[in-house]
Amino acid sequence: MRLDSEEKEALDYIEAFLTSNEQDEAKKLKFLDSISTLRSLPAFMNKALLVEKIKELIDHESVDSLTGVMRQQAMLAIMKLSKMKLPVRILTQPSLLATCFSSIFSLPPAHTMEEVEAALYTKTLKTMDEMLKALVCEDQEPNLLVLQIILKVLLPWTTSREVHERLRAVGRIRWLMEFMGSQCKFQEVEEFRVLGQLVGCLTLCCVEQEQEIWQSAVEGLHHLFSFMQLLKSKMLVKHGACRQILKDSQTESLLGHQHQQYHIDSPAYCACLMRLDSEEKEALDYMKPFSRAMNRY
Repeated sequence: MRLDSEEKEALDYIEAFLTSNEQDEAKKLKFLDSISTLRSLPAFMNKALLVEKIKELIDHESVDSLTGVMRQQAMLAIMKLSKMKLPVRILTQPSLLATCFSSIFSLPPAHTMEEVEAALYTKTLKTMDEMLKALVCEDQEPNLLVLQIILKVLLPWTTSREVHERLRAVGRIRWLMEFMGSQCKFQEVEEFRVLGQLVGCLTLCCVEQEQEIWQSAVEGLHHLFSFMQLLKSKMLVKHGACRQILKDSQTESLLGHQHQQYHIDSPAYCACLMRLDSEEKEALDYMKPFSRAMNRY
């Protein structure tokens, strides 16, 4: 594809930046903005190095405060690259996702931020949600494999010692489940192998003392149920027979956390039920067979 003068200038700047050790913030932001200028990447460009450079810029940002738009612009650049059809394995590297999450989740609690910083934080968090959506829907329809990669990196944050980190992680999971529950088509209709760990973490978060966390967790379970119902119907259509959406033997550790079983008849489970409405209780009832199956092992 023929490049116009603006794209050629952007490409030249990107190539020069990739081989430099530039520390000037304005030049870093110009590099990220140059990525957004391109319509496509030339075949000769080192895509892995490009993504690694973006990761490096995010990683160098301080988590003591949020004073600039570097994180936001970096995630917008990742969104742009996802539209350029970069290989999924490059944009969904666990190390890249972990860096993005750490850079935002480890910031101070929102209620301790000044007004300007709090507003920037809200915009940055919204950009993260949009980035996750772009990665999951790289080809318009959600890719369940990518979704599971993202969730596997997110889930450990739900057990963080810091309340604000748990809150942010559960909030992203709730948002992803709400989005997935609203979809009609999936790029791949396959078994959802992360279901056990996902339900376990959300259920444990339902008995948190922090109201914002347990409310997000309850909503997450509600949206997860809607998503699983959709996925179940797609699998039945695909296989042409009534079959469980997930086989017991492929559920890793339902309602468990660090080798601790979370039994469906435990006091914590009963406390969780008290916070659910009838539809959300139905969601957990739907998961019970998987929990009982795991208790046999």
